[in-house]
Amino acid sequence: MDAPERHWAALDPRGGATRRRLAADAVLALAHAGVFGWPALLRAGAGPEQWAAAALLGVVAAGILLRWRWPAAAFGAVLAASVVLTAAGWGTDHLTAAAWTLYPLALTARSGTARPHHALFLVIAVLFAASVGGSLPPGSVEPVRTAVVGTALLGTAWLLGRSVHERGRQEERALAAAAQTARTRERLRLAREVHDVVSHTLGAVGMRAGVARYAAEDPDALRAALADIETTTRAASDELRGLLRGLRADGSAPLEPEPGMDGLADLVETARSTGLTCRLTVEGADAVPPNTAVSVHRLVREALTNAVRHAPGTTCAVTVTADAAAVAVEVTDTGPAPGRSPSPGSGTGLAGMRERVAAHGGTLEAGPRPGGGYRVHARLPYGARTDPPRRRPSR
Repeated sequence: MDAPERHWAALDPRGGATRRRLAADAVLALAHAGVFGWPALLRAGAGPEQWAAAALLGVVAAGILLRWRWPAAAFGAVLAASVVLTAAGWGTDHLTAAAWTLYPLALTARSGTARPHHALFLVIAVLFAASVGGSLPPGSVEPVRTAVVGTALLGTAWLLGRSVHERGRQEERALAAAAQTARTRERLRLAREVHDVVSHTLGAVGMRAGVARYAAEDPDALRAALADIETTTRAASDELRGLLRGLRADGSAPLEPEPGMDGLADLVETARSTGLTCRLTVEGADAVPPNTAVSVHRLVREALTNAVRHAPGTTCAVTVTADAAAVAVEVTDTGPAPGRSPSPGSGTGLAGMRERVAAHGGTLEAGPRPGGGYRVHARLPYGARTDPPRRRPSR
Protein backbone atom coordinates (compact mmCIF):
# COMPACT_ATOMS: atom_id res chain seq x y z
CA MET A 1 0.00 0.00 0.00
CA ASP A 2 1.41 3.40 -0.98
CA ALA A 3 1.85 6.25 1.49
CA PRO A 4 -1.31 8.10 0.41
CA GLU A 5 -3.39 4.97 0.74
CA ARG A 6 -1.93 4.21 4.16
CA HIS A 7 -2.82 7.76 5.18
CA TRP A 8 -6.44 7.39 4.15
CA ALA A 9 -6.72 3.82 5.40
CA ALA A 10 -5.54 4.96 8.82
CA LEU A 11 -8.27 7.58 8.87
CA ASP A 12 -10.96 5.09 7.92
CA PRO A 13 -10.06 1.36 8.00
CA ARG A 14 -13.37 0.42 6.34
CA GLY A 15 -12.56 2.46 3.25
CA GLY A 16 -15.35 4.99 3.62
CA ALA A 17 -12.96 7.94 3.39
CA THR A 18 -11.38 6.50 0.23
CA ARG A 19 -14.75 6.11 -1.46
CA ARG A 20 -15.76 9.64 -0.54
CA ARG A 21 -12.44 10.95 -1.83
CA LEU A 22 -12.88 9.14 -5.15
CA ALA A 23 -16.41 10.53 -5.45
CA ALA A 24 -15.11 14.04 -4.75
CA ASP A 25 -12.36 13.63 -7.36
CA ALA A 26 -14.93 12.41 -9.89
CA VAL A 27 -16.98 15.55 -9.29
CA LEU A 28 -13.79 17.61 -9.62
CA ALA A 29 -12.94 15.94 -12.94
CA LEU A 30 -16.45 16.57 -14.28
CA ALA A 31 -16.29 20.20 -13.14
CA HIS A 32 -12.97 20.67 -14.95
CA ALA A 33 -14.39 19.08 -18.07
CA GLY A 34 -17.38 21.42 -18.00
CA VAL A 35 -15.52 24.64 -17.16
CA PHE A 36 -12.28 24.14 -19.12
CA GLY A 37 -12.72 21.02 -21.26
CA TRP A 38 -15.79 21.98 -23.25
CA PRO A 39 -14.41 25.41 -24.28
CA ALA A 40 -11.17 23.66 -25.31
CA LEU A 41 -13.08 21.29 -27.61
CA LEU A 42 -14.91 24.21 -29.18
CA ARG A 43 -11.62 26.03 -29.80
CA ALA A 44 -10.06 22.93 -31.31
CA GLY A 45 -12.80 22.74 -33.91
CA ALA A 46 -13.82 19.67 -35.86
CA GLY A 47 -11.51 16.99 -37.15
CA PRO A 48 -8.31 15.46 -35.77
CA GLU A 49 -7.53 18.46 -33.59
CA GLN A 50 -10.77 18.00 -31.68
CA TRP A 51 -9.94 14.32 -31.15
CA ALA A 52 -6.47 15.30 -29.92
CA ALA A 53 -7.95 17.84 -27.51
CA ALA A 54 -10.43 15.23 -26.26
CA ALA A 55 -7.59 12.76 -25.65
CA LEU A 56 -5.60 15.35 -23.72
CA LEU A 57 -8.66 16.25 -21.66
CA GLY A 58 -9.13 12.55 -20.95
CA VAL A 59 -5.57 12.40 -19.62
CA VAL A 60 -6.35 15.37 -17.36
CA ALA A 61 -9.52 13.70 -16.04
CA ALA A 62 -7.70 10.41 -15.41
CA GLY A 63 -4.92 12.25 -13.59
CA ILE A 64 -7.41 13.96 -11.31
CA LEU A 65 -9.05 10.63 -10.49
CA LEU A 66 -5.71 8.92 -9.80
CA ARG A 67 -3.93 11.79 -8.08
CA TRP A 68 -3.98 10.09 -4.67
CA ARG A 69 -3.11 6.62 -5.98
CA TRP A 70 -0.07 7.63 -8.06
CA PRO A 71 0.67 11.29 -7.23
CA ALA A 72 3.89 11.70 -9.24
CA ALA A 73 2.58 10.00 -12.38
CA ALA A 74 -0.73 11.84 -12.20
CA PHE A 75 0.94 15.23 -11.81
CA GLY A 76 3.39 14.59 -14.64
CA ALA A 77 0.66 13.45 -17.03
CA VAL A 78 -1.72 16.31 -16.18
CA LEU A 79 1.03 18.91 -16.41
CA ALA A 80 2.16 17.65 -19.80
CA ALA A 81 -1.40 17.59 -21.12
CA SER A 82 -2.03 21.11 -19.75
CA VAL A 83 1.11 22.45 -21.43
CA VAL A 84 0.10 20.93 -24.79
CA LEU A 85 -3.48 22.22 -24.51
CA THR A 86 -2.21 25.73 -23.73
CA ALA A 87 0.50 25.69 -26.39
CA ALA A 88 -2.07 24.58 -28.98
CA GLY A 89 -4.20 27.61 -28.17
CA TRP A 90 -7.06 25.59 -26.70
CA GLY A 91 -7.27 27.56 -23.45
CA THR A 92 -4.99 29.19 -20.88
CA ASP A 93 -6.36 27.94 -17.56
CA HIS A 94 -5.62 24.24 -17.79
CA LEU A 95 -2.86 24.54 -15.20
CA THR A 96 -5.59 24.58 -12.55
CA ALA A 97 -5.83 20.80 -12.92
CA ALA A 98 -2.05 20.51 -12.61
CA ALA A 99 -2.23 22.39 -9.30
CA TRP A 100 -4.90 19.98 -8.08
CA THR A 101 -2.66 17.02 -8.81
CA LEU A 102 0.46 18.70 -7.39
CA TYR A 103 -1.07 19.00 -3.92
CA PRO A 104 -1.14 15.22 -3.20
CA LEU A 105 2.44 14.94 -4.48
CA ALA A 106 3.63 17.72 -2.16
CA LEU A 107 1.65 16.25 0.73
CA THR A 108 3.05 12.73 0.42
CA ALA A 109 6.61 13.43 -0.76
CA ARG A 110 9.18 12.41 1.80
CA SER A 111 11.23 15.15 3.41
CA GLY A 112 14.42 13.89 1.78
CA THR A 113 12.90 14.24 -1.71
CA ALA A 114 11.18 17.59 -1.18
CA ARG A 115 14.06 19.69 -2.50
CA PRO A 116 14.44 17.79 -5.81
CA HIS A 117 10.68 18.05 -6.34
CA HIS A 118 10.85 21.75 -5.53
CA ALA A 119 13.57 22.30 -8.13
CA LEU A 120 11.58 20.24 -10.66
CA PHE A 121 8.54 22.40 -10.02
CA LEU A 122 10.51 25.58 -10.78
CA VAL A 123 11.82 24.13 -14.05
CA ILE A 124 8.33 23.03 -15.07
CA ALA A 125 6.89 26.46 -14.26
CA VAL A 126 9.50 28.16 -16.45
CA LEU A 127 8.88 25.73 -19.32
CA PHE A 128 5.15 26.28 -19.05
CA ALA A 129 5.55 30.05 -19.10
CA ALA A 130 7.77 29.76 -22.17
CA SER A 131 5.30 27.51 -23.98
CA VAL A 132 2.48 29.93 -23.27
CA GLY A 133 4.54 32.89 -24.40
CA GLY A 134 5.33 31.27 -27.72
CA SER A 135 1.76 30.29 -28.51
CA LEU A 136 0.07 33.70 -28.37
CA PRO A 137 0.28 36.79 -30.59
CA PRO A 138 3.16 39.25 -30.00
CA GLY A 139 2.27 42.15 -27.70
CA SER A 140 -0.47 40.21 -25.93
CA VAL A 141 -0.63 40.44 -22.15
CA GLU A 142 -2.22 37.01 -21.95
CA PRO A 143 1.14 35.15 -21.72
CA VAL A 144 2.19 37.19 -18.70
CA ARG A 145 -1.15 36.69 -16.97
CA THR A 146 -1.19 32.99 -17.69
CA ALA A 147 2.40 32.50 -16.56
CA VAL A 148 1.87 34.46 -13.35
CA VAL A 149 -1.44 32.81 -12.48
CA GLY A 150 -0.18 29.33 -13.39
CA THR A 151 3.00 29.69 -11.39
CA ALA A 152 1.02 31.06 -8.43
CA LEU A 153 -1.37 28.10 -8.59
CA LEU A 154 1.47 25.59 -8.66
CA GLY A 155 3.35 27.39 -5.92
CA THR A 156 0.28 27.59 -3.69
CA ALA A 157 -0.49 23.90 -4.19
CA TRP A 158 3.10 22.92 -3.43
CA LEU A 159 3.47 25.11 -0.35
CA LEU A 160 0.09 24.07 1.02
CA GLY A 161 0.90 20.38 0.57
CA ARG A 162 4.33 20.72 2.18
CA SER A 163 2.85 22.72 5.05
CA VAL A 164 0.27 20.04 5.80
CA HIS A 165 2.95 17.36 5.42
CA GLU A 166 5.30 19.03 7.90
CA ARG A 167 2.48 19.67 10.34
CA GLY A 168 1.61 15.98 10.20
CA ARG A 169 5.23 15.00 10.79
CA GLN A 170 5.42 17.36 13.76
CA GLU A 171 2.28 15.80 15.21
CA GLU A 172 3.72 12.32 14.69
CA ARG A 173 6.96 13.32 16.41
CA ALA A 174 5.01 14.89 19.27
CA LEU A 175 2.90 11.74 19.67
CA ALA A 176 6.00 9.53 19.55
CA ALA A 177 7.73 11.69 22.16
CA ALA A 178 4.64 11.65 24.36
CA ALA A 179 4.39 7.86 24.04
CA GLN A 180 8.07 7.47 24.93
CA THR A 181 7.65 9.76 27.92
CA ALA A 182 4.62 7.77 29.05
CA ARG A 183 6.54 4.49 28.70
CA THR A 184 9.46 5.90 30.67
CA ARG A 185 7.19 7.22 33.41
CA GLU A 186 5.36 3.90 33.65
CA ARG A 187 8.64 1.99 33.76
CA LEU A 188 9.92 4.22 36.55
CA ARG A 189 6.61 3.93 38.40
CA LEU A 190 6.72 0.15 38.16
CA ALA A 191 10.34 0.06 39.33
CA ARG A 192 9.43 2.29 42.27
CA GLU A 193 6.40 0.20 43.22
CA VAL A 194 8.30 -3.09 43.00
CA HIS A 195 11.17 -1.61 44.99
CA ASP A 196 8.77 -0.39 47.67
CA VAL A 197 7.20 -3.83 48.05
CA VAL A 198 10.28 -6.03 47.72
CA SER A 199 12.76 -3.88 49.63
CA HIS A 200 10.46 -3.41 52.61
CA THR A 201 9.62 -7.10 52.78
CA LEU A 202 13.16 -8.38 52.38
CA GLY A 203 14.40 -6.00 55.05
CA ALA A 204 11.76 -7.15 57.50
CA VAL A 205 12.26 -10.83 56.67
CA GLY A 206 16.02 -10.50 57.01
CA MET A 207 15.72 -9.01 60.46
CA ARG A 208 13.20 -11.62 61.61
CA ALA A 209 15.37 -14.40 60.20
CA GLY A 210 18.25 -13.06 62.29
CA VAL A 211 16.05 -13.12 65.36
CA ALA A 212 14.98 -16.67 64.55
CA ARG A 213 18.59 -17.79 64.31
CA TYR A 214 19.35 -16.46 67.78
CA ALA A 215 16.10 -17.91 69.13
CA ALA A 216 16.85 -21.46 68.05
CA GLU A 217 17.01 -22.58 71.68
CA ASP A 218 13.64 -21.00 72.47
CA PRO A 219 10.88 -22.83 70.53
CA ASP A 220 8.22 -20.25 71.33
CA ALA A 221 10.37 -17.32 70.15
CA LEU A 222 11.40 -19.29 67.08
CA ARG A 223 7.79 -20.07 66.17
CA ALA A 224 6.84 -16.41 66.66
CA ALA A 225 9.67 -15.25 64.41
CA LEU A 226 8.76 -17.76 61.71
CA ALA A 227 5.10 -16.74 61.95
CA ASP A 228 6.07 -13.10 61.47
CA ILE A 229 8.16 -14.05 58.43
CA GLU A 230 5.23 -16.02 56.99
CA THR A 231 2.78 -13.16 57.55
CA THR A 232 5.12 -10.57 56.06
CA THR A 233 5.97 -12.60 52.97
CA ARG A 234 2.33 -13.48 52.31
CA ALA A 235 1.29 -9.85 52.55
CA ALA A 236 4.10 -8.82 50.19
CA SER A 237 3.22 -11.65 47.82
CA ASP A 238 -0.42 -10.54 47.72
CA GLU A 239 0.60 -6.94 47.09
CA LEU A 240 3.04 -7.93 44.35
CA ARG A 241 0.42 -10.11 42.67
CA GLY A 242 -2.02 -7.22 42.83
CA LEU A 243 0.54 -4.96 41.20
CA LEU A 244 1.15 -7.46 38.40
CA ARG A 245 -2.59 -7.96 37.90
CA GLY A 246 -2.92 -4.21 37.57
CA LEU A 247 -0.42 -4.29 34.70
CA ARG A 248 -2.33 -7.04 32.91
CA ALA A 249 -5.84 -5.76 33.66
CA ASP A 250 -7.95 -4.56 30.71
CA GLY A 251 -9.94 -2.14 32.86
CA SER A 252 -12.96 -4.43 33.32
CA ALA A 253 -11.84 -6.06 36.57
CA PRO A 254 -13.16 -4.60 39.83
CA LEU A 255 -10.52 -2.55 41.60
CA GLU A 256 -9.58 -2.16 45.22
CA PRO A 257 -7.80 0.91 46.62
CA GLU A 258 -4.11 1.06 47.35
CA PRO A 259 -3.14 1.20 51.05
CA GLY A 260 -3.24 4.70 52.46
CA MET A 261 -3.42 6.34 55.86
CA ASP A 262 -5.20 3.34 57.38
CA GLY A 263 -2.21 1.13 56.55
CA LEU A 264 0.36 3.12 58.54
CA ALA A 265 -0.24 1.13 61.73
CA ASP A 266 0.54 -2.12 59.89
CA LEU A 267 3.82 -0.65 58.64
CA VAL A 268 4.83 0.32 62.16
CA GLU A 269 3.85 -3.10 63.49
CA THR A 270 5.98 -4.78 60.84
CA ALA A 271 8.92 -2.56 61.79
CA ARG A 272 8.45 -3.52 65.43
CA SER A 273 8.55 -7.19 64.52
CA THR A 274 12.12 -6.69 63.24
CA GLY A 275 13.31 -5.40 66.61
CA LEU A 276 12.70 -1.67 66.21
CA THR A 277 11.07 0.36 68.93
CA CYS A 278 8.63 2.38 66.88
CA ARG A 279 6.02 5.02 67.76
CA LEU A 280 3.30 6.31 65.42
CA THR A 281 1.52 9.67 65.70
CA VAL A 282 -1.13 10.70 63.14
CA GLU A 283 -3.12 13.94 63.20
CA GLY A 284 -5.74 15.02 60.67
CA ALA A 285 -5.80 11.82 58.60
CA ASP A 286 -9.29 12.55 57.28
CA ALA A 287 -8.04 15.69 55.51
CA VAL A 288 -5.62 13.78 53.26
CA PRO A 289 -6.91 13.08 49.71
CA PRO A 290 -6.69 9.45 48.50
CA ASN A 291 -3.86 9.98 46.01
CA THR A 292 -1.77 11.83 48.59
CA ALA A 293 -2.54 9.16 51.19
CA VAL A 294 -1.05 6.50 48.91
CA SER A 295 2.16 8.53 48.65
CA VAL A 296 2.26 9.04 52.42
CA HIS A 297 2.01 5.29 52.90
CA ARG A 298 4.83 4.69 50.40
CA LEU A 299 7.06 7.31 52.01
CA VAL A 300 6.59 5.91 55.51
CA ARG A 301 7.20 2.38 54.30
CA GLU A 302 10.43 3.34 52.53
CA ALA A 303 11.65 5.37 55.50
CA LEU A 304 10.98 2.46 57.87
CA THR A 305 12.68 0.06 55.46
CA ASN A 306 15.75 2.28 55.51
CA ALA A 307 15.64 2.36 59.32
CA VAL A 308 15.47 -1.44 59.49
CA ARG A 309 18.37 -1.78 57.07
CA HIS A 310 20.66 1.04 58.21
CA ALA A 311 19.77 1.35 61.90
CA PRO A 312 18.87 -2.13 63.22
CA GLY A 313 17.45 -2.12 66.71
CA THR A 314 16.89 1.64 66.64
CA THR A 315 14.19 3.68 68.28
CA CYS A 316 12.01 5.16 65.56
CA ALA A 317 9.27 7.80 65.54
CA VAL A 318 6.75 8.27 62.72
CA THR A 319 4.77 11.51 62.76
CA VAL A 320 2.12 12.40 60.16
CA THR A 321 0.42 15.78 60.52
CA ALA A 322 -2.21 16.95 58.02
CA ASP A 323 -4.11 20.20 57.67
CA ALA A 324 -6.35 21.69 54.99
CA ALA A 325 -3.47 22.48 52.61
CA ALA A 326 -0.80 19.80 53.00
CA VAL A 327 0.40 16.77 54.92
CA ALA A 328 3.79 16.56 56.62
CA VAL A 329 5.56 13.24 57.13
CA GLU A 330 8.51 12.84 59.48
CA VAL A 331 10.39 9.63 60.31
CA THR A 332 13.33 9.79 62.70
CA ASP A 333 15.58 7.19 64.27
CA THR A 334 18.39 7.20 66.82
CA GLY A 335 20.89 5.19 64.81
CA PRO A 336 21.89 1.52 65.11
CA ALA A 337 21.58 -0.11 68.49
CA PRO A 338 24.86 -0.93 70.25
CA GLY A 339 26.49 -4.00 68.75
CA ARG A 340 24.33 -3.89 65.59
CA SER A 341 25.87 -3.24 62.17
CA PRO A 342 23.96 -1.39 59.42
CA SER A 343 23.53 -2.94 55.98
CA PRO A 344 24.76 -1.09 52.88
CA GLY A 345 22.20 0.57 50.61
CA SER A 346 22.01 1.58 46.95
CA GLY A 347 20.27 4.95 47.32
CA THR A 348 17.37 3.76 45.14
CA GLY A 349 14.84 4.13 47.93
CA LEU A 350 15.72 7.75 48.63
CA ALA A 351 15.62 8.55 44.90
CA GLY A 352 12.17 6.98 44.70
CA MET A 353 10.97 9.09 47.62
CA ARG A 354 12.22 12.26 45.92
CA GLU A 355 10.38 11.34 42.71
CA ARG A 356 7.18 10.64 44.60
CA VAL A 357 7.35 13.91 46.53
CA ALA A 358 8.21 15.87 43.38
CA ALA A 359 5.08 14.46 41.68
CA HIS A 360 3.04 16.30 44.32
CA GLY A 361 5.06 19.49 44.07
CA GLY A 362 6.32 18.91 47.60
CA THR A 363 9.65 19.05 49.40
CA LEU A 364 11.82 16.33 50.92
CA GLU A 365 14.62 16.64 53.46
CA ALA A 366 16.70 13.60 54.37
CA GLY A 367 19.95 13.45 56.29
CA PRO A 368 21.73 12.72 59.58
CA ARG A 369 20.44 14.27 62.80
CA PRO A 370 22.79 16.48 64.83
CA GLY A 371 22.50 14.23 67.88
CA GLY A 372 22.84 10.99 65.94
CA GLY A 373 20.48 8.95 63.83
CA TYR A 374 18.62 9.94 60.68
CA ARG A 375 15.65 12.15 59.79
CA VAL A 376 13.32 12.11 56.79
CA HIS A 377 10.84 14.96 56.45
CA ALA A 378 8.44 15.44 53.53
CA ARG A 379 5.68 17.94 52.88
CA LEU A 380 3.04 17.12 50.25
CA PRO A 381 0.61 19.89 49.24
CA TYR A 382 -2.84 18.88 48.01
CA GLY A 383 -3.20 21.43 45.22
CA ALA A 384 -0.40 20.18 42.93
CA ARG A 385 -1.32 18.05 39.92
CA THR A 386 -0.42 14.41 40.28
CA ASP A 387 -1.42 11.04 38.94
CA PRO A 388 -4.62 9.51 40.34
CA PRO A 389 -4.12 6.82 42.97
CA ARG A 390 -3.26 3.44 41.52
CA ARG A 391 -5.72 0.68 42.28
CA ARG A 392 -5.19 -3.05 42.29
CA PRO A 393 -7.69 -5.53 40.80
CA SER A 394 -9.62 -7.10 43.64
CA ARG A 395 -8.92 -10.70 44.41
